[in-house]
Amino acid sequence: MSHARWKNLRERKLTEGYTEPADVTKARREIRLSMALAQAVYDRHTELGLTQIDLAERAGLTQLVPRA
Repeated sequence: MSHARWKNLRERKLTEGYTEPADVTKARREIRLSMALAQAVYDRHTELGLTQIDLAERAGLTQLVPRA
């Protein structure tokens, strides 16, 4: 099932009076917050012209390099 189709199904259920369990609502909120933070970090480091390696060094971390 595509994301758009799944999202439409969820929205339809919510308009029909379906309520998600509290733990699902909490998890969904945490995911949205995590995604917003990740987007803010990405936007800022690209705005500054920093690579991920530069950003990791400034933060005192290491960059994870995907395996080929």
